[in-house]
Amino acid sequence: MLALIVCIIKVVINMQMVRRRHMIIIFLPMRKDLNLLTKKKMNELSA
Repeated sequence: MLALIVCIIKVVINMQMVRRRHMIIIFLPMRKDLNLLTKKKMNELSA
């Protein structure tokens, strides 16, 4: 019984990790775009 519970917990944690990795993969390009946009804005402001 305890082994089954531990198994379920491990599966849940793995699902969370996979989801987090997918979120990171999705967010990294967005963050690069945001960084580029902010740099353009800063250049426009400083010019």
